[in-house]
Amino acid sequence: MSELLQVGMPAPQVGGLTAEESVSTLSDYQGRWLVLYFYPKAHTSGCTREGQAFDALLDQFASLNAAVLGVSTDKPATLAKFRDKHGFRFTLLSDTEKEIATTFGTLKEHGKSSNRVTYLIDPDGLIQAVWPKVRVDGHAEKVLARLRELVGEQEE
Repeated sequence: MSELLQVGMPAPQVGGLTAEESVSTLSDYQGRWLVLYFYPKAHTSGCTREGQAFDALLDQFASLNAAVLGVSTDKPATLAKFRDKHGFRFTLLSDTEKEIATTFGTLKEHGKSSNRVTYLIDPDGLIQAVWPKVRVDGHAEKVLARLRELVGEQEE
C-alpha cells in the first residue's frame, strides 16, 4: 500500500468516470479549490452521512471557489443511484481501476476499496491539508473551517 500524499505536494492529475460516465480529471478543477474525499462504499451509512454533510455545505464551499469531489471504487451506475437517492449536487467519481486511490495512498490493504481520507487542494493544484483518518460526524465542517482559514490567509 502506498503512502498518503503530504501537504505541499502537487496533486497528481488522475481521473476516472463520473456517475454520468463522462471522464473527469483533477485538472478539470484547476483554478478552484478542491475538496477531494475518498470513501469506502456507496449506500453505506457512514458514506451516506458524509456525502449528506458535504452536500449540506456545498453552497458555502462554492462561495469560497471550492468544488467537492467524492471518490470511491464503486461503478458509475452505482454512484448514479447513490447520488440520485440522496440528491447529491457534487460530482462522484468512479475509481474501479483503483488508480486514484493508489496514487493518493488511500487504497485499503485488501485492495478492494478506499480508506476514508480527505485532501484539500488549492487552485494551483497543491495539497494544502490532509485528513488521514476521517470520522464522519463533523468532518465536512472541519474541512470548510480549514478552507476558510486558508482563503483568509491568502487575502491578507
